[in-house]
Amino acid sequence: MDLRKITWAPTNDEHVTEFRAPSNVDYRFRGKTMAELFAAGAVDAAVGDIKIDSPEIQPLIPNAREAGFKYFRKTGVYPINHTVVIANSVIEAEPGVAEELFLAFRAAKCAYLARLRAGIDLVAADHAAIEVSRVVGDDPFPFGVEANRKPVDTLVRFALDQHIIPEPYAPEELFAASTLKLE
Repeated sequence: MDLRKITWAPTNDEHVTEFRAPSNVDYRFRGKTMAELFAAGAVDAAVGDIKIDSPEIQPLIPNAREAGFKYFRKTGVYPINHTVVIANSVIEAEPGVAEELFLAFRAAKCAYLARLRAGIDLVAADHAAIEVSRVVGDDPFPFGVEANRKPVDTLVRFALDQHIIPEPYAPEELFAASTLKLE
């Protein structure tokens, strides 16, 4: 599908102030919910975890988690769900901030994984993480370039194919230099 032929309807502001949306982005729906937009017939489809109780509105992928596992088994890539982004201006002003955040998040992750493995105070998200680790391996949330090279390369290729980015980037270009040695 050519994503340039879709009219995109964001419901909130962009997260990157420098981002300039292409002409097929229609911001008039900001502040609305997907439920409101579907009910009004303003949109035909949505991306994300949309909660709407309607037999007419169904997920394109009925069991997305299992589809993600199937994709992992086929390609070795489990989709990246979250990243931490720091403005270049912040790194220039505070060169150690990326490394400090990396170390803090790594320590938090280690504590979380230990709690998860011990089965302490588990909530629904924890059970989902356990399920993911059964499929993708002991560390469902790898940190660093090498641990994420294949998923990042795949994400860059998809972003390039979908005209989200103008040129390909090597994974090392997307990580703060001070964190590259912290694998």
